[in-house]
Amino acid sequence: MPVVEESVVIARPPQEVFDFLSKFDNTAAYDSSVTASEQVGDGPVGMGTRGRGTSKIMGRRFDWTVEVVEFDPAQAVGVPLR
Repeated sequence: MPVVEESVVIARPPQEVFDFLSKFDNTAAYDSSVTASEQVGDGPVGMGTRGRGTSKIMGRRFDWTVEVVEFDPAQAVGVPLR
């Protein structure tokens, strides 16, 4: 499975950044390949939360579904593509 890693410095409190990044509705704001995304179901994001969306990379469009497999608000959200 390919791994994509990116880094950026954001001049905001870590919890505020984490809260923004962990919401599927915000994915297109920080990932230019994403054209649409949303959370599947209700409730707060955590282990087992699912999201879906559409990306366009190198002229090709594809739909994706992910499930949160790691959730530590102080450190990381892990969402492998399926």
